[in-house]
Amino acid sequence: MRRVVLFVFIASIISACSFFKKKSSIADDSEDPIAKAYDAYLYPSDLTVLNFKGLSEEDSVNIAQKFILEWARHQVIVEKAEQEGKIDFETIELKAEELKYQLIQHEFEKNLVYGNLDTLISNEEIAAYYTAHKADYELKQNVVKCLFVKLSLKSPNESKFLAEFSKSKVDLRYLKSYCDENADVYSLNDSIWVLFDDVIFGSPFDGISDQIDFIQNTRVTSRKDKESQYYLRIFDYRIKNSESPLQFHRKEIANIIYNQRKIALIKNVEEKLYNDALNEQEIEFYK
Repeated sequence: MRRVVLFVFIASIISACSFFKKKSSIADDSEDPIAKAYDAYLYPSDLTVLNFKGLSEEDSVNIAQKFILEWARHQVIVEKAEQEGKIDFETIELKAEELKYQLIQHEFEKNLVYGNLDTLISNEEIAAYYTAHKADYELKQNVVKCLFVKLSLKSPNESKFLAEFSKSKVDLRYLKSYCDENADVYSLNDSIWVLFDDVIFGSPFDGISDQIDFIQNTRVTSRKDKESQYYLRIFDYRIKNSESPLQFHRKEIANIIYNQRKIALIKNVEEKLYNDALNEQEIEFYK
């Protein structure tokens, strides 16, 4: 794994360096070369793109050596390509310039967003977006607000538990205290939407032939297997293909709003910079 990471690191450095060096039969007099391949030279200054900070001397030497070897391999390929004459190097240079521009623009935009974008997105903004785009959010599965408890068949005071579990106004503090001591599995958050399949997974309720009918006509029920009793209470439900609750989409919508802000910020700043350059006559178009 370390070798793979190291290779990717070196490859990224190589791509940043000028590996398509112009041929020269004479080395640069200002410094001694550290490698030569055909008519191309590699100098110590070319290794300044490497970052040895925090590395041991041995690791630094290894990285430098791998860098030099990779440079030599690149020169062999370039030389062979030039000999064959089948590659349009001018087109490659144009593409490289375009890539350079894109990388510069990306870094500029990243710094712009980091220093200027408001990242705080309110619940009101999320709700407003959801309301305006409800047609885009449709349930793929049945969801419920419910209580679910799995108890051992030998659990104490089960009748009292069931009475509290079934009351119109549930005492959640009592139920939680009881479940902490006796339940194998429980979910007591009656205000959160959950996937019905997730609730009943692995229980006797799993495999219900008609989920929709069951959900619509059930409020408090229980089933058991050889070792446990399962209690289910449904407070509210929404059926698949109906409107999906906002709860399931908060993070997604927040990301959408964030990206919209980012795009707007970048567009506005770049447009202003362009117009300023025009007004200051830094840009001219010739007929």
